[in-house]
Amino acid sequence: MVLHAFRPVSGLTYALAIANVSGQVYVGAGGNYDGSGATKAASDSPGFGFAYMLKNAGDSGDYYPQRLWINQLEYCPNPGMNMDANAQYVTSADGEPIFSDSNSSPQEETPGNFYLFNAQTGELYWKYATSLMNWPMSINAEGTAVFAGSDDGSVYYWGSPAL
Repeated sequence: MVLHAFRPVSGLTYALAIANVSGQVYVGAGGNYDGSGATKAASDSPGFGFAYMLKNAGDSGDYYPQRLWINQLEYCPNPGMNMDANAQYVTSADGEPIFSDSNSSPQEETPGNFYLFNAQTGELYWKYATSLMNWPMSINAEGTAVFAGSDDGSVYYWGSPAL
């Protein structure tokens, strides 16, 4: 089974989560966007991003990606998106370094957020803000616990994630 290429509203996509539920393939993804219609580059000033969900559609042997939903994130998403084994929940984290120019090291960074979405509908269950950008999020296979890490030096845990 091959899902054909899909280009979202944003062009730079690198946060991915995947689940296969009874032959239905779900792919959660995140992409950077600068607000002008162009892909956001790492050296640009802070932009925002999107989290979105794709599902395989079509007849056997002729699959194509169908977008189920798309949601705007406050900042650009980071790698570490994750989904439970039953494609009930999908996580996303955002925040980014701020560069003074394209040839320099980061000068500072934005705050960040952790998000938990309903993987099927895109409904936001919760958003947790931190003082610095955030990185990986993991959810257990049963969808009952979420762990995450932040540049603020903390590791976070949420039990029964949608409650």
